[in-house]
Amino acid sequence: MSATALPARTLTLLGAVVVLHILAYVGLPIPAALIIVMGACTILTFGAGLLELREIGQRSGKPYPLDASDVLRQIPQAMLIMGALLIVYTAANSVSVSSQLPGVPEQNGAEFVLRNHGEILKTLTPDEYRAYVALQGRLFTGGLVLFAYVALCFRVAIGNGGMRKREPQPAGGAQPNP
Repeated sequence: MSATALPARTLTLLGAVVVLHILAYVGLPIPAALIIVMGACTILTFGAGLLELREIGQRSGKPYPLDASDVLRQIPQAMLIMGALLIVYTAANSVSVSSQLPGVPEQNGAEFVLRNHGEILKTLTPDEYRAYVALQGRLFTGGLVLFAYVALCFRVAIGNGGMRKREPQPAGGAQPNP
């Protein structure tokens, strides 16, 4: 597998999650199964990046895995700035959606309701129900965008600076004999 194949796949995943988020943002309800599948793919990609970084840290001979500064040094500054902006957006999106979503929209037979801790807050029209479901999708996919972006940053860090090619260092900081 080429060195660019994994970042390209991760970038594709990020693009798909961003499209889902935009669809939810404009008010289109996203099927729960699609959100679950995209969420699983995102979390698995994120986890795979973490495991690979851990393995690289262990091969480097350090008594601990790579720390954040090792990884951050390999990520271009523009990506770090974009990541910081994405963190701010994700927080703002979460606060915004949470303030608009007082409960969980549910369908009980032919009736749509907004429920909070088992108590029915109000009966919803079909349009209100779809709007609340879209808000739920927007809340969840906003977090997925951040996780997918961090997974992409992991892949870029692994590919940059020869992190894969590091030779193990002798324990105790001793220099190898020539």
